[in-house]
Amino acid sequence: MLAAAREVFAEKGSTASTEEAAAKAGVAIGTVFRHFPTEQALLQALMKDLLHRLTARAETLTAPDADPATGIELQITDAVQPLRHEIEELLARAQHSGTVRRDIRPDEIIALLAGTCQAALHSTWNPDLQHRTLAIIFHGLGP
Repeated sequence: MLAAAREVFAEKGSTASTEEAAAKAGVAIGTVFRHFPTEQALLQALMKDLLHRLTARAETLTAPDADPATGIELQITDAVQPLRHEIEELLARAQHSGTVRRDIRPDEIIALLAGTCQAALHSTWNPDLQHRTLAIIFHGLGP
């Protein structure tokens, strides 16, 4: 189920639907909602799964018997890569309108998003902390 949802959301990004994930998995939408009562619950499960897979990959790369030639280079996973184009477009528009500094690059935005998401997943951020953290990030991006 999660594998099918991961594929759908990786392919379509934020326009993907729970119904499409159910169809890809070959199950009825009710089955999806029995396991994930809301779309947000499904997305949270996908993010936890992604974090688990990234952690496992990092552990493999840093194991004592790992090949040093491999290096520790964690790429944006296939699940996040489709967002790159949209991030580039939004960043270009914001820079053009003067609301974001011109020296900010897409890879920096992706790093901020990834780091913030991982931190939020590892702890329980209340809405106030979420708001304050995002305010600091947005302030730093401003001209």
